[in-house]
Amino acid sequence: GGMLKGGLMLGATAAVAGIGALGVVLGQSIKEAQAAQEVSAQLDAVLKSTGGAAGMTAEAINEQALALSKVTKFEDDAIVAGSAIMLTFTNIGKDIFPRATQATLDLSTAFGMDLQSATMMVGKALNDPVKGLTALGKAGVQFTADQKEMIKGMVEAGDVAGAQTLILAELEKQIGGSAVAAGSTMTGQMEIMKNALGNVMLPAPRRRPAPPGRPPLVGTGRPKHHNRGPRQDDKIGAHGTASVVLGIDVGPLGEDDGAAAADLPEPGDPRAHP
Repeated sequence: GGMLKGGLMLGATAAVAGIGALGVVLGQSIKEAQAAQEVSAQLDAVLKSTGGAAGMTAEAINEQALALSKVTKFEDDAIVAGSAIMLTFTNIGKDIFPRATQATLDLSTAFGMDLQSATMMVGKALNDPVKGLTALGKAGVQFTADQKEMIKGMVEAGDVAGAQTLILAELEKQIGGSAVAAGSTMTGQMEIMKNALGNVMLPAPRRRPAPPGRPPLVGTGRPKHHNRGPRQDDKIGAHGTASVVLGIDVGPLGEDDGAAAADLPEPGDPRAHP
């Protein structure tokens, strides 16, 4: 009798602990979802206010952020937030923007500065190549007198893109690969894993057939801030999906899923072995 009672008490304690842990996970999941919504809203607002001057889309920015988050210690939402700042420097076009984003991660890593400050520094240098070099120089990225004259000449000749390319080339020469190198360390790998798990905790949008001319999104690991509707954001619970990491939707059954499941043959049904 005593052993049975003790076992029941242990089971009850374990159940309570499990419920408490689930509550913590759900609470964190809600916070992550709210933060992702704020970043997505800010990105959309900047794209609209700048009139798409950079030639970048929210989808392209999200895709790059997700790819970089898999090889650096930076969380994808942080990268998207930095990209939203970079968009405000409207002289940076789509041919330069992806390299500029990578440069901000390298600068932040190499000199131990926060990503927002690194983004502002790179953004200013590329937006106004002549004046913007001063801040980079103070941070530790040095340009020779000849390089400065060349950049000035390019800007005066109207070749701003050429000046931007020269600046990025020098940044890549001095600090290129810093963020990826940090991500390859044991600490970096643990941080990347933690960020990936944070993505898993968020609900993935229900996948629909791709429009004509567009490949399906199955297996792409869509970023958590990718245009989710309010209903998907509210579906945070024990059925949160692992689609971001695994590329599959294992969320709660919807009406369509239930209908599909109902059509599957039962074991022993002749339809199972045509």
